[in-house]
Amino acid sequence: MTVEDRFNKKPQIYQAGDSPKLAYKLKLIESANAPLALLVHGRGGNFDVMWTFERCIPAGSNIIAPQANFDDPIEPHSPQGKSWWEVNDPAPLERKVETAAEAVIAFLDAVVRKHTLSPSIIMAIGFSQGAAVISGAMQLRPQLFRAVALLCGFSPDLKRSRPASLPPVFMAHGTKDDIVPFDKFESSRELLSNLGADIEVSIEDLGHKVGSKSINALKHWLAKNSEASL
Repeated sequence: MTVEDRFNKKPQIYQAGDSPKLAYKLKLIESANAPLALLVHGRGGNFDVMWTFERCIPAGSNIIAPQANFDDPIEPHSPQGKSWWEVNDPAPLERKVETAAEAVIAFLDAVVRKHTLSPSIIMAIGFSQGAAVISGAMQLRPQLFRAVALLCGFSPDLKRSRPASLPPVFMAHGTKDDIVPFDKFESSRELLSNLGADIEVSIEDLGHKVGSKSINALKHWLAKNSEASL
C-alpha cells in the first residue's frame, strides 16, 4: 500500500478479527505521528454515529471510531445498534464499565500496531455509554490520553489505585436529560474533580443531546488542549 493509498482522506471500514477484536472506521489524513482522535459511541450506536463530532477535532488529526460488540437495537430505526456491555447482565455497573474500558484500551493498542501509527497525542470523545467507557479507560490508563471529552455521560468510580494525575476533561450535559439524569452528571464531575482532573463544563437546557453551544465549546477546548507544548 502506498502512502497515497494509506492516507486517502476517506474513512475506511475494518471488520473485527483476532487483533483488533472490534470493528472500526478509520480516517487517516496525515502522517503516522499526527494526533489521533478516538470516537466512542453510546448505547444503540455504531461506528458511524460519532462522526458528527469530526467538526470539533483539530485539523490534521487522524480519527478512529470503534464499534461495540454487543447487539443492542434499542431504536426501531437502528437495527444495527451496539452496546459496550450486555445491558441485562446483573454484574455491577462498575465491573461492566471496567471490562469495556479494558477492551477499548486493548483495541487502541492493537490499531496503533496494525497501522504502524505513532500518534503525538490521543484525544478521546465519548457519548453517553461511550463517555462512561472513556472515563473508565482514563482511570485505568490516564497517561494514554492528552484530552478527554465526556458528552451526556457519566463516570463510575472504578476504585482502582489512584492515578498521579488525570488528563484535562470536558463535560457537556443537558439539564433535561432523561437518559443520564443531571444529578448523575454532577456526581461524575465531583468524582473526577476529586481525582484531580481539570474540568471544563458546558451545560445547556436540553435533553440527551449535545447543543451548538457545547459543540463550539468542545471545538475550542480540543484546539487548546491538543497543542504540542502542553
